[in-house]
Amino acid sequence: MMKHKNDGLGVLSPTPYQQRAIDQGILWVAGESHHNHIDNECCPDFSCCMPELYERDREKRAAEFNKWAARAAPPPTKEQA
Repeated sequence: MMKHKNDGLGVLSPTPYQQRAIDQGILWVAGESHHNHIDNECCPDFSCCMPELYERDREKRAAEFNKWAARAAPPPTKEQA
């Protein structure tokens, strides 16, 4: 499970790695395929390294990103449940 930092106010903040993944995913959904060179990770459809694999359907890209985000999110707190 991914660890999240608590900012002291009970709000969980993403780690630097998670923030890079989020930023990469948002750009990918917007149509920009960028390889994450810091962590050496491709965007979800690998189109940053293989442009022919680029998913042209924005709705499919958004759905894929949302599935990833749901898996990566921390479990809800008692207050959120």
